[in-house]
Amino acid sequence: LSSKSSVDVIFDVLYSAFFVCAMIALSYILSNTMLIKNKFTSLCGKYSLEIYVTHGLFLNFMKLGYIKNVYLYILIVIIGTIIGSILLKKVYETITLLFQKIVR
Repeated sequence: LSSKSSVDVIFDVLYSAFFVCAMIALSYILSNTMLIKNKFTSLCGKYSLEIYVTHGLFLNFMKLGYIKNVYLYILIVIIGTIIGSILLKKVYETITLLFQKIVR
C-alpha cells in the first residue's frame, strides 16, 4: 500500500478541481464563438446521442485483446461507431414516422 501525505492529497484535489473548472470555462468560451460552428461539429451534434449510445458497444465488442494492433483497434471502433450511429438514427427516424402516421 502506498500512502500519500495529506499535502499530496490536498494538491491532487485542488489540481483536479482546477482542471475541471478550466475545462468547463474552455468549453463555455468555445461554445460562444464561431470557432466551433463548422460542418464537422454540426454533423457530430446531429448524431451525438447515437454516438454516445453506440460507442460503448463497439468498445466492448472489439476488446483490445482480440486486435493486437492498437491503431487498427481505434480505426475499427471509430468506423463502427460512425456506421452504427447513422444506422441507429435511421431506425429511430423510421419508427418515429410510423408512430406519427398511426397517431394521425
